[in-house]
Amino acid sequence: MSKKRLNFWLAVSIALAAFLPLFLTLESPGFTWDEAIYSGFAFEYVEWLKSLFVSPHEALSPQALHRTWSLGHIHPPLGKVLSGISLQLFFHSLGYLAALRMSSTILFTVLLVIMFFWAKSEFGLMAGIASSVSLILMPRFFGHAHLGTLDLPLTFFYFLAVILFARALKRWDELKFRGRILAALLSGVGLGLALLTKINAAFLPLALWPWAFIYYRKKALWPVISSALIAPLIFIAGWPWLWSQTFSRTYSYFADKTSRAPVAVYFLGSVFKDPPAPWHYPFVLTSLTIPAGLLCAMVLGLVLCAKGMKRDAARALIISNALVLLVVASLPFVPKYDGVRLFLPLFPFLALFCGLAIGWIWEKMKRKRVALRSLIAAGLIIFFATQAFSVIHIAPFWLSYYNLFAGGLDGAYEMGLEATYWGDSIDQEVFDFLKDLKPGKLAYAPLGRELAHNSKAIGLIHEDFEIVDFKEPHRYLVLVNRQGMLDQRMRKIFQEESPIFVRECEGVPLTLVYERKPEGSVADDPALP
Repeated sequence: MSKKRLNFWLAVSIALAAFLPLFLTLESPGFTWDEAIYSGFAFEYVEWLKSLFVSPHEALSPQALHRTWSLGHIHPPLGKVLSGISLQLFFHSLGYLAALRMSSTILFTVLLVIMFFWAKSEFGLMAGIASSVSLILMPRFFGHAHLGTLDLPLTFFYFLAVILFARALKRWDELKFRGRILAALLSGVGLGLALLTKINAAFLPLALWPWAFIYYRKKALWPVISSALIAPLIFIAGWPWLWSQTFSRTYSYFADKTSRAPVAVYFLGSVFKDPPAPWHYPFVLTSLTIPAGLLCAMVLGLVLCAKGMKRDAARALIISNALVLLVVASLPFVPKYDGVRLFLPLFPFLALFCGLAIGWIWEKMKRKRVALRSLIAAGLIIFFATQAFSVIHIAPFWLSYYNLFAGGLDGAYEMGLEATYWGDSIDQEVFDFLKDLKPGKLAYAPLGRELAHNSKAIGLIHEDFEIVDFKEPHRYLVLVNRQGMLDQRMRKIFQEESPIFVRECEGVPLTLVYERKPEGSVADDPALP
């Protein structure tokens, strides 16, 4: 078999190894908070795109633009548009929730293929395979690949932008004039698409541009200029909300990111809100949410990258991006909550560290005797199998995963780390239990009534339940054990009342259902805030 054909079938195998388990478990995590918010916007955006082809004059009217694109402008639209397209394409065959999430599953699959080919070209075949497999076996990332939110699309376009920029520089000398123009343009397009997904991509030039000038000097000039000029144009052209009042709305968008209301998080036994959690939050969460074996491989890969970065621009590129993502996430004024979600683009680079380490071990092994090579090969197979156990064991609560160094989820809970945060623990088992109850007034806490309303709208909650706010009288309460957001009333319920149903993992309660006293309860105590 030729090398090209072998690489093709390896890429197909990696894609299937990711896509099939994701597809089969798409509806396993519960409907999350952000999915409930963004799915409505996604539908409206795609309806506008459809009207653009049917009646462009009407779609481009100021009234239509404002009516559609003023919705959800807290974030750029690309991730939501992709979810909306996915919803339209797959709704009748897969149902609402799976259809909404299919876009993230597809992006994750393509991301793995891109990782495989890039790592193979830079570090060898085994490094390419191991990098992609390592990312699949990181439970938190695997969990996010199920969800129709913005964080997986951001990670995809962030990584794509890095690869497009790096490939343009590496191939610059061998390209003709037109090829150089195209490579420079693609560098700008990659950054623009990342910016169209989420503001986190605004820090991407900090990782790319200094690296480019250090390793490629004058050759870096045109790709950098192209990124600086084209990315803002892509950002504005791809977001119809910015087509009018462009400067004021662009300014208000970026200003909003520095003035938004803080979000509480429970970290090492304390609640942090304003100011945010300590600077070491992303370092602690990263080190405790990657399977222990992969974490050890990652450390070895980091050492190998650091040792070889003087002569190898690709190794320096991985370190540069990982460092910028972690440092930015650790800045005192940067919000820190929701586990690893806000710095999810870090994970492909951590997987590349793992792949580099395993590829290095493989190359060393090839020089040994046949018996020893077979032993090491068997050891690598066992290694990946044991890491896969983490993904299987924690299912479907991948966003609640903690590794052996944390003592698992129960150890992390005792340590004072947040057990769950996004509503994914309100899964089908919870909804099945609710369906067996006599309908009444139902409240969610602390995630709010929007999540409950939208869950009812898509058929997860029986239509006879009346959704009310937590502070209103209610018969049933679905309480998510997000410790950072539990107020005194919620904590008192959690500590003093007995639930009628508990959804737990490793002995840690994640979602609890309560039937409230008809004459009031401790939650209704006027003395409590």
